[in-house]
Amino acid sequence: MPFDLKAEFMTQWEGNRRLTLRTAAAFPAGQLLTFTPAQPLRPFGAMCDEIARMQLAYMRGLAEDRWVYDADDPARPKDAAGVAALLENVQDYTRRAWPEISEQTLLTVREDPFFFGATKRPYDWLVYCLENEIHHRGQGYIYLRHLGIEPPAFWERG
Repeated sequence: MPFDLKAEFMTQWEGNRRLTLRTAAAFPAGQLLTFTPAQPLRPFGAMCDEIARMQLAYMRGLAEDRWVYDADDPARPKDAAGVAALLENVQDYTRRAWPEISEQTLLTVREDPFFFGATKRPYDWLVYCLENEIHHRGQGYIYLRHLGIEPPAFWERG
C-alpha cells in the first residue's frame, strides 16, 4: 500500500489538535488566559492563540497565496470559549483547504515567508507548526501540574 503523505500528516495534526483542545479545557475557569507559573512566561491561552495564528498564516498562504501573518485577524480570544473556537475554526479552515494543496506544492523547496527566511519545503513549515503546538502543549501540561491538575493522557488523540 503506498504511503499517503498528506493523509498521514492530517491524521497527526487532527489528533494533536484534539489533545491541545482537551489540555486547554482542563484549565480552571479564568486561568487559561491569566495563569503563568513565573514571569516572563505567557498563559497557555496565549500560546494557543500563537498556535492557531501560525497555522492559519501558512495554510492561507498555501491555499490562497495570501502570505500575511496578521496578528489581529481573527480577533484575539477573550475567554476560554474563544480560545477553543479559534483553534477549532483554524483546524476547520485547514480541513477545507488541505485537499486543494498538492503534495508537489508541499514538497517544492522555497523561502519561508514568515520565519527566518530559511529555504525549505512547505511541508517542513507545517511540521514546524505541529512541533510548535506540541512544545506549547507540553508547557500547558506543566502549568496544569503546577495548578494541581492532572493533564490529559498524551497518548489519547481521539
